[in-house]
Amino acid sequence: MLSFVAGIACEKMLKQRVLFWAVFGKDVVCALSTIAIIVVVQWGIMNRCSCWSGWGSTWVHLPQLPEVSAELMHFIKDIAPGIVFAALMFHFLFCVAIVWRYLDAIRVFIQRDDGVSNLAWWTSWWT
Repeated sequence: MLSFVAGIACEKMLKQRVLFWAVFGKDVVCALSTIAIIVVVQWGIMNRCSCWSGWGSTWVHLPQLPEVSAELMHFIKDIAPGIVFAALMFHFLFCVAIVWRYLDAIRVFIQRDDGVSNLAWWTSWWT
């Protein structure tokens, strides 16, 4: 979302070639920060034994333990579906917002110099 807002701000302030490099730089920074967060969470501080044991204050919460199993099943059945649905809806709405904001880009994609529409692959795929 931050990338989308920053893109609109860059588009309003900058012109021509400078706009391309500003948007390119913004996209690189956003992509690298996302990758860094994933690496830190998956390989770093959030994937240590001390993290899984409450930084040494409790035992490791294994799914085989009865008290952990009940809480885990509650999360899987009641909480996780809502989180997944919300994340998918956020991505879907974000894509719709991008298409709505940059409708001219789709028009450029479907045009050709020879007058034939690029939508022929779409219509042939559905028929």
